[in-house]
Amino acid sequence: MDNRSGLSNDHLKRKIFSYGYWEKNRYYVWVVGFILRVIATAFNIDAFDYARYRLPLAEALANGKGLYESGIHYNQMPVYPYLSALMYILIGDQNEIITAMAIKFPQAIADAIIPIYLYKIGLCLNRHREGLASSICYAINPLSINEISVATFHSIASLFTLIAVYYLLNEKPKSVGFFISLGFFTSEYPIVAFGIIILHFRNHWKMLLEALFSFVSTSGMILAAVLIPYNTTLDQMITSLGKHPILIGTEKGLVQEIVSWISNYTTVSYNIWSKIWITAFMILTVLSLILYWLNSTPMKIIDVITVHITLVSLFFISNHTKHILWLFPWVIIWGFMQQNSSRIVPLIVLIGYLLRRLGEETVYDIIVFANLLLMISGIWIIFQASMNLKDSKDIKEYETSENV
Repeated sequence: MDNRSGLSNDHLKRKIFSYGYWEKNRYYVWVVGFILRVIATAFNIDAFDYARYRLPLAEALANGKGLYESGIHYNQMPVYPYLSALMYILIGDQNEIITAMAIKFPQAIADAIIPIYLYKIGLCLNRHREGLASSICYAINPLSINEISVATFHSIASLFTLIAVYYLLNEKPKSVGFFISLGFFTSEYPIVAFGIIILHFRNHWKMLLEALFSFVSTSGMILAAVLIPYNTTLDQMITSLGKHPILIGTEKGLVQEIVSWISNYTTVSYNIWSKIWITAFMILTVLSLILYWLNSTPMKIIDVITVHITLVSLFFISNHTKHILWLFPWVIIWGFMQQNSSRIVPLIVLIGYLLRRLGEETVYDIIVFANLLLMISGIWIIFQASMNLKDSKDIKEYETSENV
């Protein structure tokens, strides 16, 4: 009896940890992830970003005001405010929880779709297991679920960027340009993908021009829809965007802390170290593109974009938890596709995020430790991804037999 029970338990364990089990049941995990995100929209309705920006902006736009008009304080891109305003118009403000759920719903939808595209990208790269694992882990990760509750909307831009990369791998330049434009006008960082797009299509001028035309035309239509109805000028929009803390820095910025620490223990001034830091940012950005130019394979597209978004996430003077949200989908799929200890990096990034959030509510020293973890993770990612880019092997040479 005991032996049969032991065999039964072993069989159950093998079944649960098997690729086929999760492949068959991935839809259920995706649905659970979606439900968790919808539930999260009902919480933290007094969060600063929601109470200060999301709700007032949705109300203002629903009442016919322009996004960058004088008197409206908004310093980010326009796609999400109009999505939230649309939901506000549809739902109204009869109940504050239902209104909050409606305004946050576009982010919940977008973040719930991200696992599907992580899976699809894995299929495109013939890395089925890794794509599935990253999809399952992202679907139930607490990072993005918590960010939805506090109305951080930037995973919408992450979804658009993932879709663009998916179409890049499938040689669909018009769709690439379209989704990069949508991502850029949701949250500026997807523009970092432009370097890899140009290099990917460098030998196919017609496809490159199609991607560029699609980006420019989509961007033009978005700008026209945002500016023209309210007689808002592009200069007004740019001035508003220039007031964002990312550009002016914050007291809790990771880079600012590191540069201040270095300058305190050396004779070199803070301003000089800041310039050195920006120079390092530019060198690492260009270096990854040069390495891709020399050794182009589909897998290396993930390496380049992960490097670039890691740089964007960790090199800004203002280091915010939303930057970790930008990075997380990429670090998950990149981490799972490594054949070494780098697979643990997504977990370290998640721990850094959780400590960062905990530190905001308790003691600042926790934030310092969290930033240290994130800095180590960033260096680790950049180094390992650069080594991958330096390797001239084709993707098929380092696929494992398990992925067949």
